Amino acid sequence: PAAVCCVAAKCSEFTCADHTTAITANADEDQTDAPQTKCCEDKKCQDYACPTGYGATTGQEQAAQTTDPTTACCTVDATKCASHSCAAGTKAKANSAGTDKGATDAEAATNCCEAAKCSEHTCAAGTKAITSKAGEDQTADPAANCCEALKCVDYMCAVGSKAKTSEADKELDSNPAALCCEDDPAVTPVPVTGAATFVAHATTEQAQSAVHEMLAALLSVNTVDVTVTVASEEKMAAAARRLNGHGGVFTH
Repeated sequence: PAAVCCVAAKCSEFTCADHTTAITANADEDQTDAPQTKCCEDKKCQDYACPTGYGATTGQEQAAQTTDPTTACCTVDATKCASHSCAAGTKAKANSAGTDKGATDAEAATNCCEAAKCSEHTCAAGTKAITSKAGEDQTADPAANCCEALKCVDYMCAVGSKAKTSEADKELDSNPAALCCEDDPAVTPVPVTGAATFVAHATTEQAQSAVHEMLAALLSVNTVDVTVTVASEEKMAAAARRLNGHGGVFTH
């Protein structure tokens, strides 16, 4: 069938990866089963324009750009802000990569960096952002200035327990359930037993598997002790026909 219905695709019809370019001489060649190799070649560093704050790396002109051409082809300009790392609590000024950073670290901090806001800081696990400080500067210790420890009021107790009102302002410890929660006599989880009848158009194994999956996915039921009994495949098929063959595994 392939020989009758299909023809080889040509290199001219293939889109090369971003860091490669089409081989002009191969435009009319068949793509083969490796079109990227057959139809494309690496772009060279000499054809890459390094971003602001970087210069072309000497000797890399004929090197492949790769998927990270800035790293492969360019070297950061040590006199520009692109080479400066801003201190904690600050961030690079927008569009400053090509700005002269200055002769000293203090000048670089002024020329290249600006204060970062608490809203831009990600608090560590076990802490949360202080909402009222979102617009404030992070300062040199953003964790201390922008974040606070999670408390019992932030903790969600499990079903069957409730929050201890008296502990609302307590900071969470390694066992928050014990610290923050107590049994709720108004909610007593009890095991549920019973039976359900489904009309299924499927084999015995398919019906059993589908019932288990439904109970687990939709109702979060632990199906380890659930037994699914199928009366007979013939009855399932007959019931499905009576219902005009309607719908999937379950018709109820």
